Amino acid sequence: MPDQTIRSSATRSRSELLDTMPSNMTVKEWKRLFSETVTGVEAELDSTAPKSARASLHEFHRRLKEANTKESRKSFEADFDAFLESDKYLKAAAGRYVTKKMVPAFDKAFKVMKKARTLLAKMKKQE
Repeated sequence: MPDQTIRSSATRSRSELLDTMPSNMTVKEWKRLFSETVTGVEAELDSTAPKSARASLHEFHRRLKEANTKESRKSFEADFDAFLESDKYLKAAAGRYVTKKMVPAFDKAFKVMKKARTLLAKMKKQE
């Protein structure tokens, strides 16, 4: 049931998804998140995608090492978002990557909410 909603939200722009990221991430956490994202998008990239797309993803990996200030991280995020939106191959790869990450997370959240609903109903009956 939540799968359909998840897939439609995976088509949102990456910047909308970034707006939901915790603002109190450490630099190390931020770098790990984006390193995993760049690697994940690269893994999802179609074999027919231009070689320049893979080269650019490698460049983003390099830039991650230098993103130590808030300004440089914001610049990286904006550039990476624009890059992913710049080509149909990249958009598709990012969508596949995000969907693979979101589906399990939303499934877990759905199960937790279901358990909470059951517990709340039991508590109401006990009152």
